[in-house]
Amino acid sequence: IILTLLAAEASIAYHTLINRMTSGNVWSIYLCRDIYYINLIWVYVCYFLYIRNLVRMRKSFTKVFRVTIIGTAIFASLWIVLTPVTKLGFYIDENLVVHQNYYTDIFRYMYTYYSVSMLLLLFAYRKKFIGKMLICIRNVMFLAFALMIIQDQLMQTTYVSVSFVFPILAVLFLYHHNSYDDKH
Repeated sequence: IILTLLAAEASIAYHTLINRMTSGNVWSIYLCRDIYYINLIWVYVCYFLYIRNLVRMRKSFTKVFRVTIIGTAIFASLWIVLTPVTKLGFYIDENLVVHQNYYTDIFRYMYTYYSVSMLLLLFAYRKKFIGKMLICIRNVMFLAFALMIIQDQLMQTTYVSVSFVFPILAVLFLYHHNSYDDKH
């Protein structure tokens, strides 16, 4: 949740700075955007590791799983940080014109990769979940993914942070709720 809050704050700062862009704050814009997207990627990593612990994954698969999830996050984080240099994805040219290549924006690919991987993980370990909880988590993830698709079509980033919070809150609530309706 802390990473999501930091991402939301960085998003606000990024949008504020980009609307008041000068040659002096270009690197601040990059920094805020990087913090925003990198935090969101690492939110998914934490979510994966948490689900991995919930399902008590086999030891032989745990290491491969962890290396794959963390390795792709490191790769994506480096991609995001190096974008101003490589000119792949988001960059601001010397005339203060913002360029954003939809097809090389790694965040969209990572979100899709992590969402599909999470659904596959939930499917593979479905017997470790209570049926209604599994359906709820799956539906919340579909809602979050639908929000990402809608905002993609509208060329917006308004719902990104919200789409990350929904699955996390669903899992935390379903598995760690504290019922006040207990009868003593």
